[in-house]
Amino acid sequence: MSQSCSQLVPKLKHLQTLQLQGDFQLALARYVQTGTDADKAKLEQLKRAIEIAKNEYERVSLVKVEWVDAGRTKHQIIAKQVIILEYIKKQIGGFQINSNQYGEVELFKINLNCSTTPIINEALKFTNKLNGLKQLYCSHNPQLSELPKLPDSLQRLDCYNNPQLSKLPELPNSLQWLDCSSNPQLSELPKLPDSIIFINIKNTPVAQDREVIAKLEEFKKKHPTAEVLY
Repeated sequence: MSQSCSQLVPKLKHLQTLQLQGDFQLALARYVQTGTDADKAKLEQLKRAIEIAKNEYERVSLVKVEWVDAGRTKHQIIAKQVIILEYIKKQIGGFQINSNQYGEVELFKINLNCSTTPIINEALKFTNKLNGLKQLYCSHNPQLSELPKLPDSLQRLDCYNNPQLSKLPELPNSLQWLDCSSNPQLSELPKLPDSIIFINIKNTPVAQDREVIAKLEEFKKKHPTAEVLY
């Protein structure tokens, strides 16, 4: 792991220690109890220490470092997202990404992954921490049974041909493209945001649900340019 990433973890732990593991809370409780100038000064000192630690963590976390995906493509990714990518990689192996000029992951692609159900489900939960993620591809994964909470930035979701996938999470208002076809266990469809311009639910149980079909037809009337396949 790069020097920037190796610095990030201890800086985060230091910040958490100041904020959550007693120092600040104890000083605050003591000042509330005593109201003395000395305890007030200690409290202000800790506030400054927290602010310094927070700024230092943010500085290091935004440094771009080189990261190589499963396709051996090199990317310049901000350190705090590399930490997330490394964790996911450790759990389920390789995957592909694309990134933007700011070093944020915009595309995450995990197809044909044979990790067991709890592992792949839990690992993918961390994709919603990738601020700026716009495209998520997770198809042909035999043990994937659920998807994570989707980030508000997501525009495209491809999750077809997952034999164990039975439902989808709430869809963000940014989503434009949804392909969840050929999922033999998919029996529920969440509310579609008005931003959708393409949806495919062919070859799924939910495509046979009359209530769902009626809602899709209503959606087509409201959005005549949208392509709706079922």
